[in-house]
Formats: sequence, structure tokens, C-alpha cells
Amino acid sequence: MTLTVFSLPWEDVIFTSILPFLTLMEVCNLRLVCKSFNQLCLEYFTCCTVYDLSPFAASLRHHHLQWLLGYNRFIQYLNVSNCKDLLNDDNFIPILRQNQHLRQLWLSGCSKLTNASIECIATNCPYLTELHLNECRWLSKEIILLLSAHCHQLEVFSCRGCWDIEDECIISLSINCPNLKEIDLACCYAITNKSIFNLAARCHLLRHVSLVSCWRVTDTAIKNLGENCPNLAVLHVADCRNIGEKSLVPLHERGVQLDVPATLRFYINDRSFNHGSALL
Repeated sequence: MTLTVFSLPWEDVIFTSILPFLTLMEVCNLRLVCKSFNQLCLEYFTCCTVYDLSPFAASLRHHHLQWLLGYNRFIQYLNVSNCKDLLNDDNFIPILRQNQHLRQLWLSGCSKLTNASIECIATNCPYLTELHLNECRWLSKEIILLLSAHCHQLEVFSCRGCWDIEDECIISLSINCPNLKEIDLACCYAITNKSIFNLAARCHLLRHVSLVSCWRVTDTAIKNLGENCPNLAVLHVADCRNIGEKSLVPLHERGVQLDVPATLRFYINDRSFNHGSALL
């Protein structure tokens, strides 16, 4: 009897100890070798838990999406960022419905999706801990309220450049998702101190906050955030015209990583040589 690679146990050996060491494109090419490899790879794709399609966003086509994701019910990590020419509600919602154990999801730059996909996530993915929606400008305030009402395990939320995000959305997230550790609100221009006060009051595990270009946020909110979030390690506030030394110096002194302008960074670093100066 001739032994081949197909003689090895597929699920116990090939799927766990061989194919995971290949890149996604290498597995895709492997399925073209013969019918047996095609069957092997297709079956492998039905039980993968991790998919990062973002590096291939420009080259993927609809039929690729079907045999990569269409038969899988075990996906936990899915990155389809910038697959704007590939993803739409019609082909993505069925994938969401059959993968209710999703935990980490990247949809940044997926311009052809709509709020219908987010509604499906809210109602079908209760274990979601990480969601990235950067530059999804179709995102509405109402759908974020629905999302926060259902996905209580969220720890990382990013909606950079989503212009309809308002204080009501972030307040709802802070109430329903108290385990938030990272939040990116850069270029969400409607955000004010109300959002930051609520995050500071309820999300004490926060460690990474981005408020780049949130012009309405002031020193008062940043000071409150620093006082109530002891784990805060990274704060991005570039182009926030109402945030300055008054709130940033204490954060710098305790080791928080800031993206302040060079002039402010020099001013902060020079503080040790000017103990008598009034900085606040």
C-alpha cells in the first residue's frame, strides 16, 4: 500500500500541524495541484478559526470569498479591512449568521457594506470583543446604539473617521461595555467632553485612547480621564486645539505615551530643569 500525505489524519495532523504553517495564498495555490489537494484545502477552510484577508483585498474576487468563508462556522478572528470591492451585505451577512462565535472583526474601509451588516453583528455575535470600523462613513448613530446594547463583551472599539458618531453612542458604549480597554474616536468631530467623562466614570480598564482631531474635547475631560483610568498607557490627542499642558503634563510624568507636538514635548521634557516655573 502506497502512503501519501493524504494517508495522514487530516483533522488531527494536516489541519493542525502542517497547513497552519502555510500562508493563505500558499494554501490557495496548493488546492490547484490536483483534485485530492483541492478537497483537502476546501475541507481545511471549513474549520479555520483565523482569517486575515486584508493583504489580498485588491486581488480577491467573489468566488474566493465563497470557498474561503462560505462553508465555515468556526471563525473567531476575521480581518477583511479594505475589501471594498469584494464585500457587500448580500455576500457578508450569510457569513456573519453562520459564525456566531466571532471575537475579533476588522471591517475598516469596507465602503460597500451598510448598517444592515452591523445589525447582523449585533444580533448574531454576542461574544465579540474587538471591532474595527475605521472610515466606515455609512455608519449611523442608531446602529452603534444597537451594537452596544447587544455586544457587552467589547474590549476594543475603533470608529476612526466615522462622522455620524456622537456623544450618545459613546455614552451607550460606556454603559453597556464597561470592559473597554481601547477606543479610537479620531476624527469623530461631534465628540465632546460628555463622551470622555462617561468613559472615565465607567471604563476604568481603558489603556489606549485616540481622540485625534476631536476639537470639542478639552483639558477638563483629559484630566478626568487620567484620574479615573489608572491603566491608561497611550493617549493620542494631536490636532485637539483645546487640550494642552494643563492636562498632559501629569500624564507625561506618569509615563503615558502621548503624541503631542514637538514644541509641547520639549516644554514637558524641560520641566525637570524648571521646578520653579508655573506650568499649570
